[in-house]
Order: sequence, then C-alpha cells, then structure tokens
Amino acid sequence: MYCGDRPLRNTRVRIYDVDRVPGDSDDLLDERFTDANGEFRLDGTTRELTTIEPVLVVYHDCEDENTVRFFPIARHWFQL
Repeated sequence: MYCGDRPLRNTRVRIYDVDRVPGDSDDLLDERFTDANGEFRLDGTTRELTTIEPVLVVYHDCEDENTVRFFPIARHWFQL
C-alpha cells in the first residue's frame, strides 16, 4: 500500500464481515499493521448463516482528509 510514491508504513488495517441482520454486529476477522514496504496479510474466520460481506478498513495518515477508508472486497480474494 502506498501514499503517493512512498510505502504506507505501520498503518492499521482490519478486515470485517459486515452483517446486515438487525442485532448481529459486524465481526472483526483480523487486525494487523503494514510492514516497512506497506505490505500486509490478513486472515480470519467466521460462521454465518448467509454469505459473508468482507470489508477492508484502513486507518491511515496519507495526505487525505479521510483518515479511515472502507473497501468492499470481492469474494474471489478469499478461500471460503
């Protein structure tokens, strides 16, 4: 992950399963920090009655007024 042309180091990244069922809170699947190269790997498991809706959340300080970004993730990135 980069901020302009520099690696986004020591940046908190989380992956959640967003739950749309009322009363069922979102599940934090994993949380890590990027390495010196801006790279990271997240792993997680959950049990759901419906298809999971994974979302990547990035907490950053890149030249941007939004310091938290949410990215829906395509299912083909996962082993289900």
